Amino acid sequence: DFRDGAFIDDLDVCTIFGNAMDNAIEASRQVQDPEKRCILVKCSTASENLIISFMNYYEGDLNRDGKRLLTTKTG
Repeated sequence: DFRDGAFIDDLDVCTIFGNAMDNAIEASRQVQDPEKRCILVKCSTASENLIISFMNYYEGDLNRDGKRLLTTKTG
């Protein structure tokens, strides 16, 4: 149910979800245990903010710059 996100342009929603799903699928493919190859997507509101959450297992090292996560992708 994405009614609370109706104020966001359709193209922006597709971009957000498409990118997040691509990243989650890429990470899930590398998980050794098939039972952990899952992606949980949640959408809610809090204080008039839309919160979209994608959760998945990840096996590997995270690249950080202090507290910020860095991408492993080039370009």
